[in-house]
Amino acid sequence: MAVSRKPIIIPIALLAALAAGWSAYWHVGSRITAQGVANWMEREAEHGRKWTCRDQKIGGYPFRFELRCAAVSVDGSQARQPFFAEAGELRAVALAYRFNHIIAELDGPAAITAPNGEQFAATWDKLRTSTIVRGGRVDAYDSAVSNLRIDRLDGGGQTPVLTATEIETHLRATPGAAEPMLDLVVDGKSLASTQLDQMLGGEGAGDLALRATLTRADAIGPGAPIDNLERWRAAGGKATIAQFKVNRGTVALDVTGELSIDEERKLAGRIEGTAAGLEQLLGRGGGILGGLISWRTRNDTQPRALPVALTLKDGRVMMGPVRLVNLAPLY
Repeated sequence: MAVSRKPIIIPIALLAALAAGWSAYWHVGSRITAQGVANWMEREAEHGRKWTCRDQKIGGYPFRFELRCAAVSVDGSQARQPFFAEAGELRAVALAYRFNHIIAELDGPAAITAPNGEQFAATWDKLRTSTIVRGGRVDAYDSAVSNLRIDRLDGGGQTPVLTATEIETHLRATPGAAEPMLDLVVDGKSLASTQLDQMLGGEGAGDLALRATLTRADAIGPGAPIDNLERWRAAGGKATIAQFKVNRGTVALDVTGELSIDEERKLAGRIEGTAAGLEQLLGRGGGILGGLISWRTRNDTQPRALPVALTLKDGRVMMGPVRLVNLAPLY
């Protein structure tokens, strides 16, 4: 009696059909990915930002969609605030069964020309981002960069603007919020910046931790970071700070508060908490206050942390009636 081959043929046929179907799905998805990139570049160009992906390639078969650019650049000479930036290879990946989750890596170095004409050079060891999009808007964003260095180029020389061994940023839609809000977390290790030096006085590297909630998240969307920041400012966005903590040498700052950006694009609001070792900052505003904050007992090896309340208004950081430092525009 002949043995039926149907039990063997049927699974093989189903597997072949599944493979063919998946291949068709992937090829259609790859074309959609390529068209999506082209559409996004067109929208960016409408806002004066012309992106270039050199030697663009779409791959990743069978389980992911991968976009690879040998180098990337953006020419914002026609944007509201003209700028230019270019960097090395870009690799962006989305799993074939999860289109809306994009993981990207960017290689350095990068060259940047700011709207004011200043030129910067940036290097890093590793830069990775993870973005989840739902309903056409960013629902979650994470980034990590290691050994970052940004220098201002001036007369053939370089002036450090920002250095850090590691910076992590996390952005999430605030769960259960009655209006669009975002939770922001930033952690910086061995971070040094001219902005931080201006706020705290002196120079040096330290660790930074920020936990905040941003209102008017509906103003944040596609586009350049500066454009997003400006839309958020114009919409009346505020940042409620649950923690802003800095430890740098003898300086220790741990505060909460609420901040916004004023019409001159400078920080405004009020923060309060504890501070230690700020004599180099307060020394500009008054020797008595500087001596008070740096007060030590005989057995103290570090400045004692004392209550502090700071008001940021009209481009100035004030402690009561004493002006501590002037603030520069954020952009």
